[in-house]
Formats: sequence, structure tokens, C-alpha cells
Amino acid sequence: MKPSQREDQRYKSGIRCKINIEEKVLLHLLEQYVPLGSRVLDVGCGTGEISLEIQKRGYKVIGIDFSRVAIEIATEQGLTCQVVDVDEGLPFSDDEFDVIWATDIVEHVFDPIFVLKEMNRVLVSDGVLLATIPYDLHLSNRLRILIGKSYQENVYKRYKQYKHHTFFSLGLLKYMMKEASFDIEKNMLKCRIPLINKTFITTNSAFLIFGDTFILLARARKNRL
Repeated sequence: MKPSQREDQRYKSGIRCKINIEEKVLLHLLEQYVPLGSRVLDVGCGTGEISLEIQKRGYKVIGIDFSRVAIEIATEQGLTCQVVDVDEGLPFSDDEFDVIWATDIVEHVFDPIFVLKEMNRVLVSDGVLLATIPYDLHLSNRLRILIGKSYQENVYKRYKQYKHHTFFSLGLLKYMMKEASFDIEKNMLKCRIPLINKTFITTNSAFLIFGDTFILLARARKNRL
């Protein structure tokens, strides 16, 4: 089954996009760093709940997703959306957007450096990338690997699939962002401490082992002659 067909089935079953703690942090950063009325591209907009929230806050939003079902639902909510497979590139002109919103996207694509470069291309110079990317070297995964267990095993047993194509460390994240000509301006970490199940946001690298998600604000660097 194609990934887009799999996502079509999920959305037909009633799955909708949620605004979690990571998205709330990014919404705050959006309002703090980006003027109202700016053009926002929501990459992987799903059924549009986050796009709607961005739009309500005074921004001009276009959403894209590879699920036709998701785009149909988002369009019915009054959003401007279109079907796009980002692995094939972004069908927009250079410098068309002020902001790209990409939560839980980069780990799903087959060529993340290419997709990040495409995001840079369609952003204006100094444009903002707001993104979340999983940190795969958190304590739970380290312990699984230590005892000889695949970090994917539990997910496969529960969902029969594992949709992430890249296993992110902090070093790999920084390398890919540099290759795509992005300067990381803010890099926060959502952490979860096992057993007590405490979740918090921090910029303190001492908590990296408890982190499970990077929350980024990066700027598009343009090489102009």
C-alpha cells in the first residue's frame, strides 16, 4: 500500500490533527517572531486543524499534504490547500513564503536534505522555518538497543508499520540543516522522564537523554550575488 493511501485510510477513520504541547510552543514563536499577515506554508497540513489555528491568529496560510482525503477535509473547512508529495519538490516559486510550518514531517520523507532545500528555496531571505523533529536517541531507545531490541519493534507490533525513514540525532539534525542552508536560531527539546511520565520543554542540553522531540526555529540563509 502506498503511504498516501495509508494516510487516506487513517483520515477516513476519523483521525484528525492535534495541537499538542510542541505546536503550542511553535504558535507562540510564530506570534513572537513573525509579523501578522505573513505568508505561511503548512507542509503536511493533514485535515487542517493547525492551519486553521494559524489563520485565526492573523496569518495567510496555504496547506499541502499528500493525502487527498485530508486535503478534501481541510478544504471543506475553508482552507486553501492542495495535494503535494513533498518528496517530488514544492510546486511554488522562489521566495514565495515568509514562514514554513513543518511539524513531524522531515522524518517521514525519503530525501530530507532535498526537502529542506526546497523549503529554503520557497522561503524569503531570512524566512522562518518552524519545525518539530523526533530525537531518536532518547533513554528508552538507548535501553532497547542496549539489550538487543530494535527501537522499531514496539511500534511495528502495535501499528504494523513504522513511518519514520530517518533516525535523528542532534548531530545529524545540525548537519542536515546546514546542508540546506538553514541557521538554527532556537532549538528546544520536549522531554519525557520515564516511569513518572513527566513532560517538559527545555533548552538545557543536560536533559538531552530524556528528550524525544526537537522544537526548532530556523532562518533561511540565501547566497545572493
